[in-house]
Amino acid sequence: MALIAYDVWTLFHFLSGILITYVLFPQDIFISFILANIGHFIIELSEKNIRPEDGKVIESDTNHAIDIIAFLLGSIICLILYLWLPARFLAVENTTLRLLLISLAGGAAIFETMREFFPRYEINSFLKGAYL
Repeated sequence: MALIAYDVWTLFHFLSGILITYVLFPQDIFISFILANIGHFIIELSEKNIRPEDGKVIESDTNHAIDIIAFLLGSIICLILYLWLPARFLAVENTTLRLLLISLAGGAAIFETMREFFPRYEINSFLKGAYL
């Protein structure tokens, strides 16, 4: 959400890449990696760069590209950790912890979507949506 190459949301994209890749399909990390990155890529491509009220440019193509790369790097880190660490460190056998991680990943996806597609919705008063 910036005209510069990276912003605070770039870190959010990186961390979301790790989390979403980890919890999306824990049975098959490769499917999770592919679907998470395709889904994020589609969301980034559908985001608006120009505020419709006044035509002001609010986000650059460079920022979109950096956000996509940050998410991809997070997913790659998750994939490397999944392949490198012993399975006992990565297993989420605790149902409560698994639900917490899924909730965090789902919340991240919902906030990103709401921030872009429903910028005037009340929840976005602190998120500074694309059109605010």
